[in-house]
Amino acid sequence: MALGLASIPQYMGSNERQQLVLPLPYFVYRSERLQVNRNGIRTKIFDIDNLSLDASFGAGLSVSGNNKARQGMPSLPFTFQLGPRLNWQIKETSDQGLKFCLPLRWNVDTSLHYAGYLLEPQFLWNAKLSRSSRVGVGIGSTFTSQAFNDRYYTVTQKYATSTRPRYQAGSGLHSIFLQSAIHYVYSPSLSMFAAMRYRNMNVSKLSQSPLVKTPHYLSVFLGMSYLFWASDEKVLSNDED
Repeated sequence: MALGLASIPQYMGSNERQQLVLPLPYFVYRSERLQVNRNGIRTKIFDIDNLSLDASFGAGLSVSGNNKARQGMPSLPFTFQLGPRLNWQIKETSDQGLKFCLPLRWNVDTSLHYAGYLLEPQFLWNAKLSRSSRVGVGIGSTFTSQAFNDRYYTVTQKYATSTRPRYQAGSGLHSIFLQSAIHYVYSPSLSMFAAMRYRNMNVSKLSQSPLVKTPHYLSVFLGMSYLFWASDEKVLSNDED
């Protein structure tokens, strides 16, 4: 079981934030080919040790009409993101590792309406600080579809005002981002973690949308996890739980 505290903008480009408390139940399973942990569901591809495929998850917060930039526009329901992620372990030692990840996630809202997709190629580096702690740093970019961008950034003539001109969003490069995380294992059952992601939309034409109130996006996440039960039979793995 994991419990986290998060501070997140209402959507990428919004200058209004939400603070959340997130209970996140998860379980760990390992076999020679399949691994399930808090990072997702992973399996080797063609028995190649440094190439794997897992499930990538994400979410988009609901945005109500109280958002100042979207006043008078329809509310946006919560969205679920799900899709595959290709992982290439470029280098791995007992002290550090470097890998390339390519997640592709499709979005569906709570009304079961398709809300586009996003692709996020990224490089992730992690290193051991001590026997009980590790740090990770990542850099990447986000590409989004027309349907995804229409949802958050298009302003049709119906909702245009003197301070919110009409704007038609396109598809393509959405932003670039930097992220960092630290994981500390207090005991075999209890661990704590913190993560931060900074995103910049200035590289994209989407920054011209009147619904983008800031091109800077900063999300912060603090949490802890507790393992209530573990099987006596284990399979060795280099992946962190």
